[in-house]
Amino acid sequence: MADVRKELRKNVTELISQLPEASEKFSAVLDNEDLTPTQRCCALRNLTAENWKLYHVLKFAYGQFMIRQHRSHHGHGREGPFDELEQMYAFVQPKDCGEPAENISEP
Repeated sequence: MADVRKELRKNVTELISQLPEASEKFSAVLDNEDLTPTQRCCALRNLTAENWKLYHVLKFAYGQFMIRQHRSHHGHGREGPFDELEQMYAFVQPKDCGEPAENISEP
């Protein structure tokens, strides 16, 4: 059991060490005003495909600081912290990004 905890700690530490670079790439996509919404979505999908665990953690972190709009009490309940950003690009399907998706995530 100690070996499992040690491996878990190692994996988490490694993932955390990759967050600054991933955050720079993610921010570059979000800040690139030359991208269309479809291109931006594809770029975010490309980044996520590179390392899904890393980018899901990063998306969660970004979601912690996103401003939430007031929801009706009659709605479907509280959404996850990153749902607002996901919904902005929900209209884009993976097939819209090409096969394989264009690598437009590089700044």
